[in-house]
Amino acid sequence: MHSGRILNSKSSSEEKIEMKVLNEIIKLQNAGKLNVLTVGKAKELRGKKIQILNFGYAHQDHTEEFVIGDVISEIEY
Repeated sequence: MHSGRILNSKSSSEEKIEMKVLNEIIKLQNAGKLNVLTVGKAKELRGKKIQILNFGYAHQDHTEEFVIGDVISEIEY
């Protein structure tokens, strides 16, 4: 089972850039300028690159960037 943590996979400069992006996204969240990703919104964004913020346990917050593919709700699955 994957713990969600990848050790020693990034250089110090990559970690600094990621933290800067994370801090900027947290500021946007606190200002109410981010959107919640719903199934309906995800279907509208299919094929587009998005960046999400995952709030982790004990300050293990991180961002992920990916392209939205097929969207299937849990109800449809």
